[in-house]
Amino acid sequence: MSFELLKKRFRQARYLSLDVALGAVLSAWAVWKLSDGHHSPSALSLVVLGLTVFVIYALDRLLDVRKTDQPTTPRHAFHAQHQRILWQILVGVAAIAFGLSYLIPSAVAFFGLKLMGLVAVYLFIVSRLPYRNAAQYAKEPVTALLYVAGIWGPVFAVHPPGSWVDWTLCAIFGGVVVQNLLLFSLYEARLVPGANNLSTWWGPDFSGDVLMVVFLLVSVGGVFTGIWADFPYQRRMSLVIWAMSGMLWSMSFRKDFFARNERYRWLGDGVFLLMGLLL
Repeated sequence: MSFELLKKRFRQARYLSLDVALGAVLSAWAVWKLSDGHHSPSALSLVVLGLTVFVIYALDRLLDVRKTDQPTTPRHAFHAQHQRILWQILVGVAAIAFGLSYLIPSAVAFFGLKLMGLVAVYLFIVSRLPYRNAAQYAKEPVTALLYVAGIWGPVFAVHPPGSWVDWTLCAIFGGVVVQNLLLFSLYEARLVPGANNLSTWWGPDFSGDVLMVVFLLVSVGGVFTGIWADFPYQRRMSLVIWAMSGMLWSMSFRKDFFARNERYRWLGDGVFLLMGLLL
């Protein structure tokens, strides 16, 4: 395989959000070990999570490209070009995920079904709204909330959090997800003509200030969990999450560098792979 073909395949995998799905799986795996560092994860639960994340992101893009006022980004253009086969793949993957859900722990499956109901309502509402509608501004925070719930919720459903440290780790992880989505919003407001997102509403200066504030809050939460952690694993997790937050905040600088070839997306989604360091 030539280098150019390899680059093309990696680019297509990123357009399909496979890196996001992998980051979600590694994050959930790390969270499964949270209470004492030794809990074995539910392997099938991780598989179902990865498949579900792929389905949600693909479905969101395929619904987006049906809107006439949706700006064309490389990933939207890819989904528009291949939408027929992507719909077929999406249905097949969704069927596999649904079938496997009968084999995962009942508490995880029950939580997942409730969350999927919320996601279905969310996607239905978003798909019915024009891209220029002001409700689009809520997309980043709602997506962040659903993503964090999908990672931490199933684990907490099986192993309830043991102390405030677990909840704080969940909160600062959520802060990282907010940073990720707001950072992408900030870059798209700058790079995509006609973009309509939270950053275009807030403006670049205020969006940058929010990114800094979230980083500071994550840092404070990381310090508290690092000092009062019940287990060494919690301390390591707080350090990894803080590093992820710092990397995202640093990407709000040198915008020309990170905008080139969508490096901000490669690195922005790639920070969640750092959760694999905890495995």
